Amino acid sequence: MASVRLLRAISFGLALAAASPAYAEWHITPTLGITMAAHTNGAGLEPAPIGKHVNFGGAVALLGGGIFGAEGVVVFAPGFHGVNPESTTPASIQSSRIFAVMGNGVVTLPRKMTEYFLRPYFSGGIGYMRLKAVDASNQPAFDENFPAMNIGGGAVGFFTQHTGVRFDLRYFRRLGETNSGPAGFIALDHPEVSFMSLSVGVVFRR
Repeated sequence: MASVRLLRAISFGLALAAASPAYAEWHITPTLGITMAAHTNGAGLEPAPIGKHVNFGGAVALLGGGIFGAEGVVVFAPGFHGVNPESTTPASIQSSRIFAVMGNGVVTLPRKMTEYFLRPYFSGGIGYMRLKAVDASNQPAFDENFPAMNIGGGAVGFFTQHTGVRFDLRYFRRLGETNSGPAGFIALDHPEVSFMSLSVGVVFRR
């Protein structure tokens, strides 16, 4: 666990230092997205691909005039469980949600090459996720924090000097120990967790 924290701090610090101070700018972006291709084998949660759900989040990025930068990404996805259409028993989970916080390094095209166009970027890093579920009797069924990774990319474009839009497609996955197994396997602890998020947000440049 300590090594994961150290790696995250080092990677984020190096990316932050790479941003050119003379041309650095902050991008603050609240986002709205769709959680797709989600999967977990946590106890009480459907051990099969989970349907699409709306998610909420945001990103704070520091980009320089060059190709390197850094960002923090947050995603909150309620309804992180599925329904088995073949099941004849009532669902055991009343509600569930997942929360992810990530620190990423960013690689993008130099700003001078994308002054009046979309500026594509690629980013990835590590952080933490929390998966929580409440059962049909409104009692905690599952609650765990764990290290995770994310990787993705997108593009940012501006309508005015200070306002624009960001499009992002990102993959999240649990890191470390997991209880994996054959199809239908239920994990009482350390479940597999993964999902993708397609999001869009308004960018405020400072």
